[in-house]
Amino acid sequence: MIAKRISCATRTVCKATILLLALACISSTLQAQVTEYSSQAAFSAATSGLTDITFNGIAAPGSYVSYGAGPLVLSGATFTGNGSMFVIDPAYYGSSYPDGGFLNSDYGTRTRRNLESLAS
Repeated sequence: MIAKRISCATRTVCKATILLLALACISSTLQAQVTEYSSQAAFSAATSGLTDITFNGIAAPGSYVSYGAGPLVLSGATFTGNGSMFVIDPAYYGSSYPDGGFLNSDYGTRTRRNLESLAS
């Protein structure tokens, strides 16, 4: 009996093919249910043990606090950003937001570059 050697690349392709077939079979049986709530009251009635996380009182009135890339940990939740993360007091922009402070994570370099291009 002559044994035929199979190359490493061929074995890898065979294993990958078998894995893909197995995943395809499994994924066809998995389903997710989506529940849509039309109001906060309906959502609250269907859930329990939730913790509201607010950003109120972190920044001084009319100011902000920079956290860079973070982390900012509140009530066990960790918030990270792209290097430009701020907690902003509602009065910072001159008018108060009704729900209090908010978290903003944006990247200002691109805007600055665009403004410099426009000025040239």
